[in-house]
Amino acid sequence: MRIELDSKRLVLAGGLFFLLLVFGIYIFSGSSKPKSEGVQRKSSKDELPARTMAPVLVPAGAKLVTVPANLQWFDTALDVKGTVRIDYLFGRWSETNDQGNVWSDGDLGQAWSGLLVPSSGLRTMVGMVNNVPFVVGKVYYGRPGNGRLFLAMNDVVGKYDDNMGAISVLVTTE
Repeated sequence: MRIELDSKRLVLAGGLFFLLLVFGIYIFSGSSKPKSEGVQRKSSKDELPARTMAPVLVPAGAKLVTVPANLQWFDTALDVKGTVRIDYLFGRWSETNDQGNVWSDGDLGQAWSGLLVPSSGLRTMVGMVNNVPFVVGKVYYGRPGNGRLFLAMNDVVGKYDDNMGAISVLVTTE
């Protein structure tokens, strides 16, 4: 018995195999729930939503970085020189105020007194290279200088201990 496959069926079979492979890696990659050791939550509404994204395939020359909201400056372990691109992928973070937790995805927030980067809004993603801060938001493309890249949620200096959540970004350097 001889089986003949035309090119369309072969491409379809290859694509189906790839999707099954990616789905299998996602299912067996471990828990998608965030670690919460030492963090007390007030109620179930404070919980982070479950991860609903498929795994991210990181291109050559890029790094997937997850930036926690409770660190004033997170060291990305990337030394940059030249142009940098930072793209929001998924996640949310929160700072606690009088109204409870206010969740954000790192986009431009409201102005607030005493922020880490005063030129940007509260809960906005910000970056720093060589002690020079800059606004990231959801997408950044520019030349922040040469040196170690740090990222953070813009919050009042010294008030990071009550923040929750994290945002994952893709950092590409040229």
